[in-house]
Order: sequence, then C-alpha cells, then structure tokens
Amino acid sequence: MIEIKIDGKKIEIEKGSTILEAAKKLDITIPAICSREVVEAYGACRLCVVDVKEGDQTGMVTSCNYPIRNEIEVFTQSDRVKKTRKMLLEMMLSRWPNVNLIKKFAEEYGITKPRMINPFVDYSENACILCGLCVNACEEIVWEKIIGFAGRGENRRVVMPFEKHYDACIGCSTCANICPTGAIYMTDIPNHPVDEKRIDKYGMKITEQMALLDDQLNSLLAFSDLIGCLLRTSHISRLAMHGLGYGKVVMQHMVVITCHMHACMHACMHACICIHRHM
Repeated sequence: MIEIKIDGKKIEIEKGSTILEAAKKLDITIPAICSREVVEAYGACRLCVVDVKEGDQTGMVTSCNYPIRNEIEVFTQSDRVKKTRKMLLEMMLSRWPNVNLIKKFAEEYGITKPRMINPFVDYSENACILCGLCVNACEEIVWEKIIGFAGRGENRRVVMPFEKHYDACIGCSTCANICPTGAIYMTDIPNHPVDEKRIDKYGMKITEQMALLDDQLNSLLAFSDLIGCLLRTSHISRLAMHGLGYGKVVMQHMVVITCHMHACMHACMHACICIHRHM
C-alpha cells in the first residue's frame, strides 16, 4: 500500500491504482467524460487533469490513467488545473454546443458561451464527442473490433470498417449503452414481450457486472455479451449512429448454450423461454 495525499486528505491506496480511483474513495469529484469502470481509461477528454507533486517536481497528468507507484501529493483544484479544464470545456462547447453532458460541465465552471468559433460545429443534442467509450467497449467487453476511429483532427470520426456495415456486428447494443450522449442508439421493432423494460434493464446490468468481474474471473467475460443479448431478445434491433445511418436488422430467437455457469444459463434460458412463448 502507498500513502498519498489528495487536496490535503491522506489515503492509503494499492500500488498501481489510478488517482481517479483514489479520489473517488475520498469523495473528491474529478470531472471525467471518457472514463468508465468497465473499460480501460485512456484519457481522451483530458478533463480529469490534476497537478501531481512528486519530490520537488510538479506536473499535470490525467488522473484516470495515471498509476500511483510512489508517494505523491495531488491537487485537483489548483489554478492551473481549473484554467486548463475551462479551456477544454470552451473548446468542446464551441464544437458541440447542445450536448447536455458538455453543457453541464461547462456550467459548473462558469462557462455559458465559448469565446471561439468552431467551423466544424455540430448542433445535435446527440453529437458524437469522440470520447472513444464505444470503441473500447466493443474491443474489451465484446472482444471485437467492429467500430473504430478514422481520420484525424476535425475529420476524426467513429466508423465501421471502410465506413460500411460489418457483418460481424450482431446489434448487441454494448456501444449504444455506454455512449454518454446518445450518438449511438438502438431502434426497436416491438415483438410483444411480457416485460420489455425489465428484460432490457437486467440484460445490460448483467453485461456490465460480468465485465467488472473480469480481473477475478476471466471466464465470465466470454459470456457477458452473449448473456446480455439473450436477455434482450425481446426486439428486432437496428444499430444506428447519428449522421451515418448504417445498421443491420438482427432477430435472435432461442439460443441454447452449454457452460459450467449453471445459474447464469438457467436465468438466460428462463428469459428466452418466456419471450419465446409470447412471440
């Protein structure tokens, strides 16, 4: 264990933990758009920057992916940190002025209107803010690389290979569920399920919980997306993305799986049978 100090508060944290994880244990809020427990952080939004003092040196780092290896002192609200966050939020607001998540963080830092004009402004409330959560979730949770980034600078965007629909995509909705702005969404054709909301809610809940257990039980992750899909068989679903319009209609009926996870299999089979009976 390593003892560190964050905004004057001391805490002992396991070596290799991130500053953001330590701050959460102290109930210290650090803004972060692109960070989720179910995927590895990589500091895309940069809003989680903090000042770190180690010995006689002080530097600014992204707290979501900075591993704690030595005794350090962290400042989450220094003047330099606040100034950097405000500038980042102004730039985001100038490009995505109507995205609620951006507006919320901007208001917290006293920004109502950016000082700059972005020639690539997107006025959609569900604009893609290039956080990369969907890309990482597809690779780390589903174990696929169906979507990814293309282009650079103002042309950077999230696409499927060659910007066409990729047959490997089964419409599992993992990317849609993790998207913070609604840029990726599922359009559904109801198939008269018994309890539509309950099936969707617990399907995603099991997917997320199993992904979080990956460090202890690697075998669970292989079934996370499958189980999530099984519990969401109440719809014919189309995966879509704002501004792109590609997708694939997927209908999933009865799926029989064989695994050593008897409890999970029983739950999945029960859900599938109930849905099948009311189709």
